[in-house]
Amino acid sequence: MTSDPAHKSTDLNEIEASPQICGQPRGDSTCSGTTELSLDVDLMCHDVFIRQFVKTYGRSIHSAAAYAMNDEFSRILSKQMDHYSNDPNADRLNRLKGEMSHVRSVMIDNIEKIVERGDRLNLLVDKTATLHRNTIRFKRQARKYKSSVCWGNCKLASGLVCVILIIIYVTLAFYCRDPLWRYCFE
Repeated sequence: MTSDPAHKSTDLNEIEASPQICGQPRGDSTCSGTTELSLDVDLMCHDVFIRQFVKTYGRSIHSAAAYAMNDEFSRILSKQMDHYSNDPNADRLNRLKGEMSHVRSVMIDNIEKIVERGDRLNLLVDKTATLHRNTIRFKRQARKYKSSVCWGNCKLASGLVCVILIIIYVTLAFYCRDPLWRYCFE
């Protein structure tokens, strides 16, 4: 098997179309070395592993025996698996899901705040309407009270005028010694 650079330009589609990768049937989770990775990370790992394998061995992979390159490529494979298993930045999809979850929670908080604000606005509108009704009622009662006080003052004034007139009459009648004032004007 030659590692001629001209032979390393193997078409990636040929490798991806092959029924076996790493000596295992395609889609078998034992190829990635772990069953704990999510499906998205697993598929991303397969893509990276295939590209690295093709880059390293080229066309020689078509004529190689099963597991012939396993010793050499296992170190590269274990480094890549460690990278995708342990590095949180390697899993972009999970990071994006985390960001989307954060954005979602912020939006839910904002919506809750808007709903609370709407409730407070509705309460404020209700209190304003109640205050308006109370204001109209107060104006009516104030007018009634004013008119009743005004009539009361009129009655009091007329009563005082009558009392003063009676006092003047009695005083003049006593002074004139006649209730009809006959002797006062003579």
